[in-house]
Amino acid sequence: AQGAGYSAASADTDRDGLTDAQEAALGTNPASADTDNDGIPDGDEVFHEVFDTRTNPARPAGTWAGGWDIHIAADAGHAAFTLHVSSDPTLRDTDNDGLPDGAERQLATDPRATPTDRDGQPYNPLVINQNPLQLHVAASDLDGVVGPGQTFSYTSTVTTDGQPFGDGVLQVNLPSALGGTAPRYPLPLSHAPVRVTNALTVGAGAAAGPIAISSQARARLSGSGAGGWEWSAPAGTTIPFDASAGPQALGMAPGNDGYLLAALASAHGKQNEPGNIDLRALPGGGSQLADDDSSNTTFLRGATAPSVACTSDGRCMTVWDHYDNCNVVSFDSLVINDAGSDPDLNGDGRRDLELNVYYQFDGQTEQQLKPFPNIPWTFESLNQGALVKFSGLNLPFCGGVTIRVGEEDGDGVDKAPQAMHFTPGSSGSSAINYVISDGDSHESVTLTMSATSIHTYTVAGAINRSSAAPVTRQFSLPSPSFSDLFAQDFRPVVASDGQNFLVVWERVAQSGNAATVRLLARRFSADGTALSNEIQLASYSLDAPPASPQSVTFIDLVWAGDRYRLAWKSTSNGAIHLNDLVPSNNSFTVSELAGANTGQANGTINSLEGPRLAYDPLNHRTLLAYADAAGQVQGRLFGSGAAQPFTISPHGAQPRIAYSPVWRG
Repeated sequence: AQGAGYSAASADTDRDGLTDAQEAALGTNPASADTDNDGIPDGDEVFHEVFDTRTNPARPAGTWAGGWDIHIAADAGHAAFTLHVSSDPTLRDTDNDGLPDGAERQLATDPRATPTDRDGQPYNPLVINQNPLQLHVAASDLDGVVGPGQTFSYTSTVTTDGQPFGDGVLQVNLPSALGGTAPRYPLPLSHAPVRVTNALTVGAGAAAGPIAISSQARARLSGSGAGGWEWSAPAGTTIPFDASAGPQALGMAPGNDGYLLAALASAHGKQNEPGNIDLRALPGGGSQLADDDSSNTTFLRGATAPSVACTSDGRCMTVWDHYDNCNVVSFDSLVINDAGSDPDLNGDGRRDLELNVYYQFDGQTEQQLKPFPNIPWTFESLNQGALVKFSGLNLPFCGGVTIRVGEEDGDGVDKAPQAMHFTPGSSGSSAINYVISDGDSHESVTLTMSATSIHTYTVAGAINRSSAAPVTRQFSLPSPSFSDLFAQDFRPVVASDGQNFLVVWERVAQSGNAATVRLLARRFSADGTALSNEIQLASYSLDAPPASPQSVTFIDLVWAGDRYRLAWKSTSNGAIHLNDLVPSNNSFTVSELAGANTGQANGTINSLEGPRLAYDPLNHRTLLAYADAAGQVQGRLFGSGAAQPFTISPHGAQPRIAYSPVWRG
């Protein structure tokens, strides 16, 4: 069972204005400020007593808050009055009239909106209202009977009752007889009504029988799309600026009816420190942590921004790199060099020792290792000169662990001053000679332990709805057969063909003063199931690898209609490569597009940004954007002909680009 996410340090875990005790009584989620994802924080949605959460325990503040006012106009025999209403914080649409509670509140309170529907009813979350967004459809064939090869027009008209809607999207769902597609069109609703006409031709082989065409219009009221983050100046020591503190620490992808934003959120300015992959839904404000790291114990933050992409049904995959903060100590052998003057306890005529091994995880108390439940010590009594070899005696840890040895006799336990400390990056075998002194005798033992430098920098992913609701929790991206312990993975990016996902990342394998960099890809289903093993797309060598493990390749990836398109560039080489990845069985045919090599200036990972891609599905064009050595933002447009170079801006750096379905560019 999964418990509620209460904080032990705060009476209002999600800071939505309701105490955790009030949320328990209401049935809301204490770890989510907007339980039902309707755009209204729980504390604003329900009328409640306010508590001062700065005290322990929280105390009544003497005021009430939440809910909103609805103004009822006067009519014959009735004076105007104001009604204070609340909505159900566990239901997105309390009265089930098709209007989310957040929309009904905005229509009732926004001075730009008309506060009543077309029937004159005030917008109220407890009363059924007419939806101001109306969709009307009509076909040019009046009798409704068409034959194979016949062409007719299908018109969708969207009206808004004069309410202040922002731009929206129209989707037309066509049956197989008319092509079986679901094209989408922008709705500039500030100029409503909007009409979209489709010229449709019945397929030559269409069978007789009824066919169904449907349209869906989706839009939001203007001003209802505020993001879920705000900037707070850090207290205390200033965080040094690096690439991870800049704009690249944010990814954003459109879902089925909204956007999911993913950010690397950290109070630390470098990798291998605590941090979270924070997801926010836009609009609505739903939030979720994508990474499952036991409060920054098992994994620490990476150095690059997360990447996110969504399928056509609103399932979104977020990918990121992080540092595996765990390792395993293996106990290999123990030798009794000198048993000192300890007595013979087992009656074999030889001196023996009763040894304990103690371990202390970083920041925790020391404990005795007791692998054998039937004896009080770590090992059975061991004679002078004894050699014990162990098999399968392991101690997993996260963060770090210190190993010490002690000997127990009648006057207590005497511990050796020597200690061995292991970290996640520890590798190799260590033989430590522990010398134990109890005042009148000295004992000496040698304990041999080993640790393997694991694949410490790795990549992971998670699947969430565009509302941020989890679908599949954190999972590893590399193939299980991956065994190169001296290689590290960085900077994953993800794109979707509408049904599944493709993830590309870099693997850096260092050997001496050189390193080999490989770009790897792996396909995943919409629920995160791996559909392929790792596929190598490209590789190159570095003669001067960085002193510490880090990303050395800039990568971007888009779905380009019938193929994936990959842009990448080494941090030590000016060439930008643009590759087409055409699906072929469980792999890809990889080819390089001419004209992509821009000669971008060399630089370092902290000062140079890589290429960015966006795809125009209407005109089947891909835009490549990058900053050149002269400080200009350049673009190259790839379509049916030769690449078209042009200057996007005479000044700038770190460009970010996206296709706009509203402006079709």
